[in-house]
Amino acid sequence: MSDEPRSGGFDILDDATTDGVGVPKTNGAGVPDFAAARDHVRDELVRFARALRRAGMDVPANAATTAARALVVVGFDDRERARTALRACLVTDRADRATFDDLFAEFWRRLTAGLDPGGPAERA
Repeated sequence: MSDEPRSGGFDILDDATTDGVGVPKTNGAGVPDFAAARDHVRDELVRFARALRRAGMDVPANAATTAARALVVVGFDDRERARTALRACLVTDRADRATFDDLFAEFWRRLTAGLDPGGPAERA
């Protein structure tokens, strides 16, 4: 056996703080729960589509799925961009734009509150 480091010249810390191959162990603190975030987004999109239907809009059956895909593309950083993308997915009649805009504000508040660390979804 050689006294050379196992990593081909790089020192690997191999003790109780690593996984045995040099990768630091973590307790997961500060790592987002992606499954919970995904579920929250899905639930809020379904709730939003239902609210639009209750308000009299003709929302397609697959609209929540299409809207979720749109949010993946545009992200959550820009409220106006997300609103425009969702409106393209959920509004089929120009006359329903005002209804969408009225209900979007509450949807966005609930959605982002549940995604914020320490927000309502995390405390629930």
